[in-house]
Amino acid sequence: MMGLEDLKIHRDMMVKKIMQLRAEADASLKQKSNRNGWHSDLRILELPEFQHLKKKLIEISKVVLKDYGIDPGNRVVSFAAWANVHDKGGYNVSHVHPGSWISGSFYLNVPEGSGRIYFEDPRQATRVEHIPLSKMEDKKNNPLYSRGKFNVLPKEMMLVMFPGWFEHGVEHSEAENRISIAFNITPIQMTEDQLQKLSKLANNNPIELLS
Repeated sequence: MMGLEDLKIHRDMMVKKIMQLRAEADASLKQKSNRNGWHSDLRILELPEFQHLKKKLIEISKVVLKDYGIDPGNRVVSFAAWANVHDKGGYNVSHVHPGSWISGSFYLNVPEGSGRIYFEDPRQATRVEHIPLSKMEDKKNNPLYSRGKFNVLPKEMMLVMFPGWFEHGVEHSEAENRISIAFNITPIQMTEDQLQKLSKLANNNPIELLS
């Protein structure tokens, strides 16, 4: 988790564009794990309003991949990203992102009462292990001390990144217009020549060469 405060000057522009896209879209076409809300297509970072965010996410992702044990040098990846808008009562069912090395969520609008993102330990044994937690309240949502599940209360301009296999969801929101941008970094096996040809396809998922 980290804050991207240097992007705050672009926040209003990004929020305005997302709300415009939602108003113009057929809401019935875009529902994935989210409920009572809206999900854009997977090319949100290709729009001019999001280029500063895209540049920052690629920069951070290369550091995270290296820390994760993956050399990002000259890796071809799919960098799909989409906007999520939750209305009052909106939430995301628990899910994973198959095939994604790293996934993440960047929070643009988090009014009071917004649902927390939660993570569930994939080890089945933790579902039946009932070890009492410390009485210290600040440990209850700390992954180092939690058993099975922990929550993160998002803040505006916060970035949360995690492995794609890490099961997660979003609690019911009591607020309108909880807005985030989610993304997946998924490896693709191809040459640079193949990358150039694929990049010319208008409706293909965004492809990036991490160099």
